[in-house]
Amino acid sequence: MIVAIKKKDTEIHFCGAFPDIENAKKGINATQQEKIAVSSKGNAEYDLDADLSRISNNFVSRISAVQVYGYASVGMDNAVGRGLATGIIDRLLTKYGKLVNSEDHNCKEDVFYEVPDTAAIHFEQILKDINEHKAQNSRQLEFLLVIAASEFEVMLQKLMRALFQKHPNAIDLSKKTMNLEQILKYDSIDSIRDEVLERDIKDILMDSILNSITNISEKFKFKFEMSETDKSELNKIFEIRNIIVHNDGYVNINYNKNTNESLIIGERISFDSKYFINACEKLIYLGVSLVQIVWRKISKAAAKADSALVWATYELNTRTIFNATSMIGSYWAKPESTFSSTQSKHFITLNHAAALYHLDKKREAKDYLSKFDWSSCELGVSLARYALEENKNECTSILNRYGSSLEMSIYHFSRWPVFHFLRTDPELKILIESIFGSIVLEAAAENIFAVMAQLTNNSPVLKIAVNPILASEGITGITRT
Repeated sequence: MIVAIKKKDTEIHFCGAFPDIENAKKGINATQQEKIAVSSKGNAEYDLDADLSRISNNFVSRISAVQVYGYASVGMDNAVGRGLATGIIDRLLTKYGKLVNSEDHNCKEDVFYEVPDTAAIHFEQILKDINEHKAQNSRQLEFLLVIAASEFEVMLQKLMRALFQKHPNAIDLSKKTMNLEQILKYDSIDSIRDEVLERDIKDILMDSILNSITNISEKFKFKFEMSETDKSELNKIFEIRNIIVHNDGYVNINYNKNTNESLIIGERISFDSKYFINACEKLIYLGVSLVQIVWRKISKAAAKADSALVWATYELNTRTIFNATSMIGSYWAKPESTFSSTQSKHFITLNHAAALYHLDKKREAKDYLSKFDWSSCELGVSLARYALEENKNECTSILNRYGSSLEMSIYHFSRWPVFHFLRTDPELKILIESIFGSIVLEAAAENIFAVMAQLTNNSPVLKIAVNPILASEGITGITRT
Protein backbone atom coordinates (compact mmCIF):
# COMPACT_ATOMS: atom_id res chain seq x y z
CA MET A 1 0.00 0.00 0.00
CA ILE A 2 1.42 3.39 -1.03
CA VAL A 3 0.12 6.52 0.69
CA ALA A 4 0.57 9.65 -1.43
CA ILE A 5 0.87 13.08 0.18
CA LYS A 6 1.92 16.53 -0.95
CA LYS A 7 4.02 18.75 1.28
CA LYS A 8 4.05 22.51 0.85
CA ASP A 9 5.71 24.66 3.49
CA THR A 10 4.11 23.50 6.74
CA GLU A 11 1.00 22.02 5.10
CA ILE A 12 0.48 18.36 4.23
CA HIS A 13 -2.23 17.29 1.77
CA PHE A 14 -3.38 13.65 1.62
CA CYS A 15 -3.83 12.53 -1.99
CA GLY A 16 -4.92 8.95 -1.43
CA ALA A 17 -3.85 5.36 -0.82
CA PHE A 18 -2.81 3.26 -3.82
CA PRO A 19 -1.85 -0.37 -4.46
CA ASP A 20 1.57 0.45 -5.98
CA ILE A 21 3.95 3.31 -6.74
CA GLU A 22 2.80 3.77 -10.35
CA ASN A 23 -0.82 4.33 -9.36
CA ALA A 24 0.35 6.61 -6.56
CA LYS A 25 2.26 8.77 -9.05
CA LYS A 26 -0.82 9.03 -11.25
CA GLY A 27 -2.97 9.87 -8.27
CA ILE A 28 -0.72 12.62 -6.95
CA ASN A 29 -0.33 14.12 -10.42
CA ALA A 30 -4.09 14.13 -10.92
CA THR A 31 -4.41 16.70 -8.15
CA GLN A 32 -2.47 19.13 -10.35
CA GLN A 33 -4.88 18.75 -13.26
CA GLU A 34 -8.22 19.50 -11.67
CA LYS A 35 -8.55 22.94 -13.20
CA ILE A 36 -8.43 22.89 -16.98
CA ALA A 37 -8.09 26.07 -18.97
CA VAL A 38 -10.82 26.28 -21.57
CA SER A 39 -10.18 28.44 -24.60
CA SER A 40 -11.96 28.59 -27.91
CA LYS A 41 -8.59 28.34 -29.62
CA GLY A 42 -6.32 25.38 -29.22
CA ASN A 43 -8.84 22.66 -29.95
CA ALA A 44 -5.96 20.52 -31.19
CA GLU A 45 -4.45 20.63 -27.70
CA TYR A 46 -7.71 20.05 -25.89
CA ASP A 47 -8.23 16.45 -24.73
CA LEU A 48 -12.00 15.98 -24.62
CA ASP A 49 -11.94 12.52 -23.07
CA ALA A 50 -9.45 13.50 -20.39
CA ASP A 51 -11.64 16.50 -19.53
CA LEU A 52 -14.81 14.36 -19.35
CA SER A 53 -12.98 11.82 -17.21
CA ARG A 54 -11.95 14.56 -14.78
CA ILE A 55 -15.50 15.96 -14.71
CA SER A 56 -16.95 12.54 -13.88
CA ASN A 57 -14.30 11.51 -11.35
CA ASN A 58 -14.23 14.84 -9.53
CA PHE A 59 -18.01 14.96 -9.33
CA VAL A 60 -18.22 11.47 -7.84
CA SER A 61 -15.36 12.10 -5.41
CA ARG A 62 -16.65 15.43 -4.15
CA ILE A 63 -20.34 14.76 -3.78
CA SER A 64 -19.76 11.31 -2.24
CA ALA A 65 -17.35 12.93 0.22
CA VAL A 66 -20.10 15.37 1.18
CA GLN A 67 -22.48 12.46 1.75
CA VAL A 68 -19.99 10.41 3.79
CA TYR A 69 -19.11 13.47 5.88
CA GLY A 70 -22.77 14.21 6.53
CA TYR A 71 -23.55 10.61 7.40
CA ALA A 72 -20.56 10.20 9.70
CA SER A 73 -20.54 13.58 11.42
CA VAL A 74 -24.29 13.96 11.89
CA GLY A 75 -24.63 10.29 12.78
CA MET A 76 -21.89 10.51 15.41
CA ASP A 77 -23.21 13.86 16.61
CA ASN A 78 -26.67 12.40 17.04
CA ALA A 79 -25.21 9.40 18.82
CA VAL A 80 -23.20 11.50 21.23
CA GLY A 81 -26.02 13.99 21.88
CA ARG A 82 -28.78 11.45 22.29
CA GLY A 83 -26.54 9.03 24.18
CA LEU A 84 -25.34 11.60 26.69
CA ALA A 85 -28.86 12.93 27.16
CA THR A 86 -30.11 9.39 27.77
CA GLY A 87 -27.32 8.71 30.24
CA ILE A 88 -27.95 11.91 32.20
CA ILE A 89 -31.72 11.40 32.29
CA ASP A 90 -31.26 7.81 33.47
CA ARG A 91 -29.07 8.98 36.33
CA LEU A 92 -31.45 11.76 37.34
CA LEU A 93 -34.44 9.43 37.34
CA THR A 94 -32.56 6.84 39.37
CA LYS A 95 -31.48 9.44 41.92
CA TYR A 96 -34.61 11.57 42.22
CA GLY A 97 -37.47 9.79 40.53
CA LYS A 98 -40.19 7.45 41.64
CA LEU A 99 -41.88 5.22 39.07
CA VAL A 100 -45.61 5.93 38.79
CA ASN A 101 -47.95 3.47 37.08
CA SER A 102 -50.87 4.80 35.06
CA GLU A 103 -53.49 2.12 34.53
CA ASP A 104 -55.66 4.30 32.31
CA HIS A 105 -52.81 5.03 29.85
CA ASN A 106 -52.84 2.68 26.86
CA CYS A 107 -49.36 3.29 25.39
CA LYS A 108 -46.98 0.71 26.87
CA GLU A 109 -43.93 2.61 25.62
CA ASP A 110 -44.66 5.54 27.92
CA VAL A 111 -43.14 5.48 31.41
CA PHE A 112 -43.98 7.99 34.14
CA TYR A 113 -41.73 9.18 36.98
CA GLU A 114 -42.57 11.49 39.82
CA VAL A 115 -39.68 13.88 40.54
CA PRO A 116 -39.18 16.86 42.91
CA ASP A 117 -39.56 20.32 41.43
CA THR A 118 -35.83 20.94 41.87
CA ALA A 119 -35.02 17.92 39.67
CA ALA A 120 -37.67 18.92 37.12
CA ILE A 121 -35.64 22.07 36.41
CA HIS A 122 -32.75 19.86 35.31
CA PHE A 123 -35.02 17.92 32.97
CA GLU A 124 -36.28 21.12 31.37
CA GLN A 125 -32.71 22.22 30.71
CA ILE A 126 -31.84 18.85 29.22
CA LEU A 127 -34.84 18.98 26.91
CA LYS A 128 -33.88 22.50 25.88
CA ASP A 129 -30.34 21.30 25.12
CA ILE A 130 -31.67 18.36 23.11
CA ASN A 131 -33.87 20.64 21.01
CA GLU A 132 -30.94 22.98 20.43
CA HIS A 133 -28.83 20.00 19.46
CA LYS A 134 -31.46 18.92 16.91
CA ALA A 135 -31.56 22.44 15.47
CA GLN A 136 -27.76 22.45 15.05
CA ASN A 137 -27.86 19.07 13.31
CA SER A 138 -30.60 20.30 10.99
CA ARG A 139 -28.57 23.40 10.14
CA GLN A 140 -25.52 21.30 9.39
CA LEU A 141 -27.51 19.12 7.01
CA GLU A 142 -28.83 22.24 5.29
CA PHE A 143 -25.31 23.49 4.59
CA LEU A 144 -24.23 20.07 3.32
CA LEU A 145 -27.24 19.81 1.00
CA VAL A 146 -26.37 23.22 -0.46
CA ILE A 147 -22.82 21.98 -1.11
CA ALA A 148 -24.09 18.78 -2.74
CA ALA A 149 -26.44 20.72 -5.04
CA SER A 150 -23.60 23.14 -5.86
CA GLU A 151 -21.37 20.23 -6.89
CA PHE A 152 -24.08 19.15 -9.33
CA GLU A 153 -24.19 22.67 -10.76
CA VAL A 154 -20.40 22.78 -11.06
CA MET A 155 -20.52 19.50 -12.96
CA LEU A 156 -23.11 21.00 -15.34
CA GLN A 157 -20.92 24.06 -15.94
CA LYS A 158 -17.88 21.93 -16.73
CA LEU A 159 -19.94 19.65 -18.95
CA MET A 160 -21.23 22.64 -20.92
CA ARG A 161 -17.68 23.92 -21.46
CA ALA A 162 -16.73 20.50 -22.82
CA LEU A 163 -19.75 20.57 -25.12
CA PHE A 164 -18.85 24.03 -26.39
CA GLN A 165 -15.32 22.80 -27.08
CA LYS A 166 -16.75 20.05 -29.22
CA HIS A 167 -19.36 22.34 -30.83
CA PRO A 168 -17.94 25.91 -30.80
CA ASN A 169 -20.57 27.07 -33.28
CA ALA A 170 -23.22 26.48 -30.62
CA ILE A 171 -22.18 29.84 -29.15
CA ASP A 172 -24.65 32.21 -30.77
CA LEU A 173 -22.56 35.35 -31.19
CA SER A 174 -25.24 37.11 -33.22
CA LYS A 175 -27.37 37.68 -30.10
CA LYS A 176 -24.50 39.02 -27.99
CA THR A 177 -23.57 42.70 -28.03
CA MET A 178 -20.71 44.64 -26.44
CA ASN A 179 -19.92 48.33 -26.56
CA LEU A 180 -16.46 49.61 -27.50
CA GLU A 181 -15.48 50.24 -23.89
CA GLN A 182 -16.17 46.61 -23.01
CA ILE A 183 -14.33 45.28 -26.06
CA LEU A 184 -11.19 47.29 -25.27
CA LYS A 185 -10.86 45.46 -21.95
CA TYR A 186 -9.96 42.23 -23.78
CA ASP A 187 -6.64 41.45 -25.42
CA SER A 188 -7.96 39.16 -28.18
CA ILE A 189 -11.04 37.96 -30.03
CA ASP A 190 -10.58 34.59 -28.33
CA SER A 191 -10.87 36.13 -24.86
CA ILE A 192 -14.06 37.89 -25.95
CA ARG A 193 -15.41 34.61 -27.23
CA ASP A 194 -14.59 32.94 -23.91
CA GLU A 195 -16.43 35.69 -22.05
CA VAL A 196 -19.49 35.20 -24.27
CA LEU A 197 -19.29 31.46 -23.60
CA GLU A 198 -19.31 32.00 -19.85
CA ARG A 199 -22.29 34.34 -20.18
CA ASP A 200 -24.10 31.71 -22.24
CA ILE A 201 -23.47 29.10 -19.56
CA LYS A 202 -24.59 31.47 -16.82
CA ASP A 203 -27.79 32.35 -18.68
CA ILE A 204 -28.74 28.69 -19.13
CA LEU A 205 -28.05 27.81 -15.51
CA MET A 206 -30.06 30.77 -14.21
CA ASP A 207 -33.21 28.81 -15.02
CA SER A 208 -34.59 26.01 -12.87
CA ILE A 209 -32.48 22.85 -12.75
CA LEU A 210 -34.93 20.86 -14.89
CA ASN A 211 -35.20 23.62 -17.50
CA SER A 212 -31.40 23.99 -17.51
CA ILE A 213 -30.92 20.31 -18.32
CA THR A 214 -33.64 20.49 -20.98
CA ASN A 215 -32.04 23.59 -22.55
CA ILE A 216 -28.61 21.95 -22.60
CA SER A 217 -29.93 18.76 -24.18
CA GLU A 218 -31.85 20.70 -26.84
CA LYS A 219 -28.92 23.00 -27.59
CA PHE A 220 -26.51 20.10 -28.11
CA LYS A 221 -29.05 17.60 -29.45
CA PHE A 222 -28.85 14.71 -27.00
CA LYS A 223 -31.53 12.97 -24.94
CA PHE A 224 -31.40 12.65 -21.18
CA GLU A 225 -34.53 10.83 -20.10
CA MET A 226 -35.57 11.01 -16.47
CA SER A 227 -38.55 9.38 -14.83
CA GLU A 228 -41.20 11.65 -13.36
CA THR A 229 -40.00 10.59 -9.90
CA ASP A 230 -36.41 11.57 -10.73
CA LYS A 231 -37.57 14.93 -12.07
CA SER A 232 -39.67 15.61 -8.98
CA GLU A 233 -36.89 14.65 -6.57
CA LEU A 234 -34.19 16.60 -8.40
CA ASN A 235 -36.42 19.67 -8.59
CA LYS A 236 -37.21 19.46 -4.87
CA ILE A 237 -33.52 19.21 -3.93
CA PHE A 238 -32.78 22.44 -5.75
CA GLU A 239 -35.89 24.21 -4.47
CA ILE A 240 -34.80 23.35 -0.91
CA ARG A 241 -31.32 24.58 -1.78
CA ASN A 242 -32.79 27.85 -3.10
CA ILE A 243 -34.81 28.70 0.00
CA ILE A 244 -31.84 27.81 2.26
CA VAL A 245 -29.56 30.14 0.28
CA HIS A 246 -32.03 32.91 -0.51
CA ASN A 247 -34.61 32.78 2.28
CA ASP A 248 -32.67 31.42 5.28
CA GLY A 249 -34.51 28.12 4.99
CA TYR A 250 -38.03 29.51 5.43
CA VAL A 251 -40.79 28.24 3.15
CA ASN A 252 -42.22 30.81 0.74
CA ILE A 253 -44.87 30.88 -1.96
CA ASN A 254 -42.38 30.08 -4.72
CA TYR A 255 -41.29 26.89 -2.97
CA ASN A 256 -44.84 25.57 -2.70
CA LYS A 257 -45.60 26.59 -6.27
CA ASN A 258 -42.47 24.99 -7.74
CA THR A 259 -42.78 21.75 -5.76
CA ASN A 260 -46.58 21.41 -5.71
CA GLU A 261 -46.44 21.15 -1.93
CA SER A 262 -48.57 22.93 0.65
CA LEU A 263 -46.18 23.70 3.48
CA ILE A 264 -46.94 26.53 5.88
CA ILE A 265 -45.51 29.81 4.59
CA GLY A 266 -42.92 31.18 6.98
CA GLU A 267 -42.00 27.88 8.62
CA ARG A 268 -38.46 26.55 8.35
CA ILE A 269 -37.89 23.75 5.90
CA SER A 270 -37.15 20.54 7.74
CA PHE A 271 -35.53 17.30 6.60
CA ASP A 272 -33.63 14.51 8.34
CA SER A 273 -30.39 12.68 7.61
CA LYS A 274 -32.28 9.99 5.67
CA TYR A 275 -33.56 12.58 3.18
CA PHE A 276 -30.08 14.10 2.95
CA ILE A 277 -28.53 10.72 2.11
CA ASN A 278 -31.23 9.95 -0.47
CA ALA A 279 -30.78 13.39 -2.05
CA CYS A 280 -27.02 12.92 -2.41
CA GLU A 281 -27.51 9.47 -3.92
CA LYS A 282 -30.04 10.84 -6.41
CA LEU A 283 -27.65 13.65 -7.42
CA ILE A 284 -24.82 11.15 -7.89
CA TYR A 285 -26.92 8.79 -10.00
CA LEU A 286 -28.30 11.55 -12.25
CA GLY A 287 -24.95 13.36 -12.51
CA VAL A 288 -22.97 10.25 -13.46
CA SER A 289 -25.64 9.21 -15.97
CA LEU A 290 -25.76 12.67 -17.55
CA VAL A 291 -21.98 12.76 -18.04
CA GLN A 292 -22.06 9.27 -19.53
CA ILE A 293 -24.81 10.13 -22.00
CA VAL A 294 -23.02 13.29 -23.14
CA TRP A 295 -19.68 11.48 -23.33
CA ARG A 296 -21.05 8.71 -25.54
CA LYS A 297 -22.79 11.32 -27.71
CA ILE A 298 -19.81 13.55 -28.47
CA SER A 299 -16.86 11.14 -28.26
CA LYS A 300 -15.96 7.86 -29.92
CA ALA A 301 -13.77 6.78 -26.99
CA ALA A 302 -16.29 4.37 -25.47
CA ALA A 303 -13.53 2.56 -23.59
CA LYS A 304 -12.68 5.69 -21.62
CA ALA A 305 -16.33 6.34 -20.82
CA ASP A 306 -16.62 2.72 -19.65
CA SER A 307 -13.51 3.13 -17.51
CA ALA A 308 -15.00 6.17 -15.78
CA LEU A 309 -18.23 4.25 -15.13
CA VAL A 310 -16.29 1.31 -13.66
CA TRP A 311 -14.33 3.68 -11.43
CA ALA A 312 -17.46 5.53 -10.30
CA THR A 313 -19.30 2.37 -9.25
CA TYR A 314 -16.18 1.02 -7.55
CA GLU A 315 -15.50 4.26 -5.67
CA LEU A 316 -19.11 4.63 -4.54
CA ASN A 317 -19.13 1.07 -3.21
CA THR A 318 -15.92 1.56 -1.27
CA ARG A 319 -17.56 4.60 0.33
CA THR A 320 -20.64 2.47 1.13
CA ILE A 321 -22.89 4.55 -1.11
CA PHE A 322 -24.56 1.40 -2.36
CA ASN A 323 -27.93 2.88 -3.31
CA ALA A 324 -26.30 5.22 -5.83
CA THR A 325 -24.32 2.33 -7.34
CA SER A 326 -27.49 0.25 -7.52
CA MET A 327 -29.35 3.03 -9.36
CA ILE A 328 -26.45 3.51 -11.79
CA GLY A 329 -26.18 -0.24 -12.32
CA SER A 330 -29.91 -0.62 -12.94
CA TYR A 331 -29.66 1.98 -15.70
CA TRP A 332 -26.36 1.00 -17.30
CA ALA A 333 -25.53 -2.61 -16.40
CA LYS A 334 -28.26 -4.62 -18.05
CA PRO A 335 -27.66 -7.99 -19.78
CA GLU A 336 -28.41 -6.35 -23.14
CA SER A 337 -26.14 -3.33 -22.49
CA THR A 338 -23.13 -2.96 -24.78
CA PHE A 339 -19.66 -1.91 -23.63
CA SER A 340 -16.29 -1.47 -25.26
CA SER A 341 -15.05 -4.72 -23.74
CA THR A 342 -16.36 -7.76 -21.91
CA GLN A 343 -14.10 -6.87 -19.00
CA SER A 344 -15.74 -3.46 -18.53
CA LYS A 345 -19.17 -5.04 -18.60
CA HIS A 346 -18.11 -7.62 -16.02
CA PHE A 347 -16.66 -5.03 -13.64
CA ILE A 348 -19.70 -2.75 -13.80
CA THR A 349 -21.97 -5.77 -13.33
CA LEU A 350 -19.98 -6.96 -10.32
CA ASN A 351 -20.10 -3.53 -8.71
CA HIS A 352 -23.86 -3.37 -9.18
CA ALA A 353 -24.25 -6.86 -7.72
CA ALA A 354 -21.99 -5.89 -4.80
CA ALA A 355 -24.24 -2.92 -4.08
CA LEU A 356 -27.27 -5.20 -3.96
CA TYR A 357 -25.34 -7.64 -1.76
CA HIS A 358 -24.49 -4.95 0.78
CA LEU A 359 -28.05 -3.66 0.73
CA ASP A 360 -29.07 -7.08 2.10
CA LYS A 361 -30.46 -8.12 -1.27
CA LYS A 362 -28.25 -11.18 -1.66
CA ARG A 363 -30.89 -13.25 -3.42
CA GLU A 364 -31.50 -10.42 -5.90
CA ALA A 365 -27.73 -10.05 -6.44
CA LYS A 366 -27.38 -13.76 -7.19
CA ASP A 367 -30.34 -13.73 -9.59
CA TYR A 368 -28.92 -10.66 -11.31
CA LEU A 369 -25.51 -12.30 -11.81
CA SER A 370 -27.16 -15.41 -13.29
CA LYS A 371 -28.48 -13.35 -16.23
CA PHE A 372 -24.98 -12.74 -17.62
CA ASP A 373 -22.56 -14.91 -19.57
CA TRP A 374 -19.44 -15.59 -17.47
CA SER A 375 -17.95 -18.32 -19.68
CA SER A 376 -15.09 -16.20 -21.02
CA CYS A 377 -14.30 -14.10 -17.95
CA GLU A 378 -10.94 -13.86 -16.20
CA LEU A 379 -10.23 -15.92 -13.08
CA GLY A 380 -10.29 -12.85 -10.86
CA VAL A 381 -13.73 -11.96 -12.18
CA SER A 382 -14.93 -15.51 -11.55
CA LEU A 383 -13.60 -15.32 -8.00
CA ALA A 384 -15.47 -12.05 -7.44
CA ARG A 385 -18.68 -13.53 -8.81
CA TYR A 386 -18.44 -16.61 -6.59
CA ALA A 387 -17.67 -14.40 -3.59
CA LEU A 388 -20.88 -12.45 -4.17
CA GLU A 389 -22.76 -15.74 -4.46
CA GLU A 390 -21.03 -16.90 -1.25
CA ASN A 391 -19.91 -20.05 -3.07
CA LYS A 392 -17.15 -21.11 -0.71
CA ASN A 393 -16.16 -24.26 -2.60
CA GLU A 394 -15.55 -22.44 -5.89
CA CYS A 395 -13.69 -19.60 -4.14
CA THR A 396 -11.45 -22.10 -2.33
CA SER A 397 -10.83 -24.02 -5.56
CA ILE A 398 -9.72 -20.93 -7.52
CA LEU A 399 -7.48 -19.67 -4.71
CA ASN A 400 -5.83 -23.07 -4.21
CA ARG A 401 -5.33 -23.81 -7.91
CA TYR A 402 -4.23 -20.43 -9.18
CA GLY A 403 -3.15 -18.51 -6.08
CA SER A 404 -0.71 -15.70 -6.73
CA SER A 405 -1.06 -16.05 -10.53
CA LEU A 406 -4.32 -14.13 -10.21
CA GLU A 407 -3.92 -10.59 -11.49
CA MET A 408 -4.90 -9.14 -8.13
CA SER A 409 -3.18 -7.84 -5.04
CA ILE A 410 -3.98 -7.72 -1.34
CA TYR A 411 -5.25 -4.20 -2.03
CA HIS A 412 -8.16 -5.59 -4.05
CA PHE A 413 -9.01 -8.23 -1.46
CA SER A 414 -8.82 -5.64 1.30
CA ARG A 415 -10.82 -2.84 -0.30
CA TRP A 416 -13.12 -4.07 -3.08
CA PRO A 417 -16.58 -4.71 -1.57
CA VAL A 418 -17.19 -7.68 -3.89
CA PHE A 419 -14.73 -9.63 -1.71
CA HIS A 420 -16.54 -9.00 1.57
CA PHE A 421 -17.35 -12.72 1.88
CA LEU A 422 -13.67 -13.65 1.48
CA ARG A 423 -12.68 -11.17 4.19
CA THR A 424 -15.29 -12.29 6.68
CA ASP A 425 -15.13 -16.07 6.26
CA PRO A 426 -12.33 -17.15 8.66
CA GLU A 427 -10.99 -19.98 6.48
CA LEU A 428 -11.03 -18.00 3.25
CA LYS A 429 -9.37 -15.03 4.94
CA ILE A 430 -6.54 -17.26 6.19
CA LEU A 431 -6.15 -18.72 2.68
CA ILE A 432 -6.00 -15.25 1.06
CA GLU A 433 -3.45 -13.98 3.57
CA SER A 434 -1.29 -17.09 3.10
CA ILE A 435 -1.06 -16.23 -0.61
CA PHE A 436 -1.20 -12.43 -0.82
CA GLY A 437 -0.18 -11.24 2.66
CA SER A 438 -2.15 -9.62 5.47
CA ILE A 439 -5.32 -7.75 4.68
CA VAL A 440 -4.24 -4.20 5.41
CA LEU A 441 -7.42 -2.26 4.90
CA GLU A 442 -10.71 -3.82 5.82
CA ALA A 443 -13.37 -2.80 3.32
CA ALA A 444 -13.65 0.94 3.76
CA ALA A 445 -16.38 1.69 6.28
CA GLU A 446 -18.72 -1.05 5.07
CA ASN A 447 -20.89 -0.09 8.00
CA ILE A 448 -20.48 3.42 9.36
CA PHE A 449 -22.00 2.31 12.63
CA ALA A 450 -19.44 -0.46 12.96
CA VAL A 451 -16.77 2.20 12.53
CA MET A 452 -18.43 4.25 15.28
CA ALA A 453 -18.31 1.18 17.50
CA GLN A 454 -14.62 0.71 16.77
CA LEU A 455 -13.84 4.35 17.52
CA THR A 456 -15.49 4.14 20.94
CA ASN A 457 -13.74 1.00 22.18
CA ASN A 458 -11.18 2.89 24.23
CA SER A 459 -13.39 5.76 25.35
CA PRO A 460 -15.70 5.20 28.35
CA VAL A 461 -17.47 8.51 27.69
CA LEU A 462 -18.18 7.70 24.07
CA LYS A 463 -19.28 4.19 24.99
CA ILE A 464 -22.05 5.71 27.10
CA ALA A 465 -22.90 8.25 24.42
CA VAL A 466 -22.92 6.05 21.34
CA ASN A 467 -24.36 2.88 22.86
CA PRO A 468 -28.07 3.69 22.25
CA ILE A 469 -27.74 4.40 18.54
CA LEU A 470 -25.46 1.40 18.01
CA ALA A 471 -28.01 -0.82 19.71
CA SER A 472 -30.70 0.57 17.40
CA GLU A 473 -28.58 -0.60 14.48
CA GLY A 474 -28.28 -4.11 15.92
CA ILE A 475 -24.66 -3.70 16.99
CA THR A 476 -23.95 -5.15 20.42
CA GLY A 477 -20.93 -5.92 22.55
CA ILE A 478 -20.22 -2.39 23.77
CA THR A 479 -21.03 -2.09 27.44
CA ARG A 480 -21.43 0.99 29.56
CA THR A 481 -18.75 1.70 32.11
